[in-house]
Amino acid sequence: MSNINDYLDWRGDLSFDVSPLNEVDGMILSRISYLPFTEIKMKEQDTIENVMKKIVEVDEKEFNIEGDVLLAQKLLKSKRFNKIILSDFVIDNDEDAEKKECSDIIAGWLLDEYKKESLHFLLWHR
Repeated sequence: MSNINDYLDWRGDLSFDVSPLNEVDGMILSRISYLPFTEIKMKEQDTIENVMKKIVEVDEKEFNIEGDVLLAQKLLKSKRFNKIILSDFVIDNDEDAEKKECSDIIAGWLLDEYKKESLHFLLWHR
């Protein structure tokens, strides 16, 4: 059965001009929020390429989902995703809550150079 890593092998070299944003791209962008951002030092804004260079150096035991080490490696090399800008990482730990939760909020901008428009998205998980 194919998965998002297979999709990156198949479509990772195509720009969004050639193949517009689709549901699988959205799933990949959502999955990024589960990577171990707490283990790296992030700039206020940085490209997926630069962030993945740091993420792939993180100890494998820090990754939450099987296959995410490979996902980070493929995103690092993907022309489709590596220029997307990630920003606004926040950890929200509510000490009063029964259960400590971590919210990773990453806002990204995908600039469409051909159309000079921008697509905004927000990734969030609890």
